[in-house]
Amino acid sequence: MKAMAARNRGNEDKLAELLLYVADRVRDDPTGGSTKVNKILFFAEFAHYRSHLTPITGAPYQKLPRGPAPRRLVPIRDHLVETGQAEIVHDEYLGYPLDRLSPLRQRLTQTS
Repeated sequence: MKAMAARNRGNEDKLAELLLYVADRVRDDPTGGSTKVNKILFFAEFAHYRSHLTPITGAPYQKLPRGPAPRRLVPIRDHLVETGQAEIVHDEYLGYPLDRLSPLRQRLTQTS
């Protein structure tokens, strides 16, 4: 049971780093809100699996009305915000609300 918990913690750490990386890359994109980040995470995960037969994070995904998202995304995002590693910036695009995650620290260069 402890090994499984440690593996899940490692997967969540990888997902947190990937989330910060993607959020940083779309920081200047006017459409770079949470929905776009979720879709990039999904396509990156599955493109990597298709090429290497191994996922990046191994996170399970769920179907949402605006596209897939990792099941543990909200708790991980909330942890990043609570620990001062990121903030949620409320913005607007074409009159619609847009929430974007903005990293407050550099991402780690490598996770194992």
